Amino acid sequence: MTAITLSVLPHVDVAILVVMALSPLSESERAFLENHLLNENLGRILFVVTGIDRCNSPEDVEKIVVNVENRIRTYILNGTEKRYGKESEEYKVCVSRIVQPKVFPMSTYQALQAKQNHDHTLMAASRFSEFEAALETFLAEERGIIFLQVPVNRVVGVWGAVER
Repeated sequence: MTAITLSVLPHVDVAILVVMALSPLSESERAFLENHLLNENLGRILFVVTGIDRCNSPEDVEKIVVNVENRIRTYILNGTEKRYGKESEEYKVCVSRIVQPKVFPMSTYQALQAKQNHDHTLMAASRFSEFEAALETFLAEERGIIFLQVPVNRVVGVWGAVER
């Protein structure tokens, strides 16, 4: 399955990386993110933190989300520094473009139960609708921008490597 996933990465518009709330961004997920997703210059990566129904409190969920966002930002900065060097113009440009990672905490179990039972209260508790709306917005509105931005990012990356 890994080979198949890696073979399609250069051709996708959006990647969804699913991590567990109780063990977010394991070593293998970090390695996959750094070595494959970030290197592919994907226009959009959506991060799903699933299993929030297993957390003790809403505060714990928010702590996990902040932790995941910070770790992603650190991985991006470290990878960019490794690729271009901290003093390079490419590094400065990349750092200026770093945006807030899109992290969606949810309970996929609750979402499934809610859909099967038409339970709007449980659906709200699952927080799945927030992710669903963001994905729909991306596919309907932002996809064209990404379609153009991904090749531009690849050319800039190659050009920077040639100039060095």
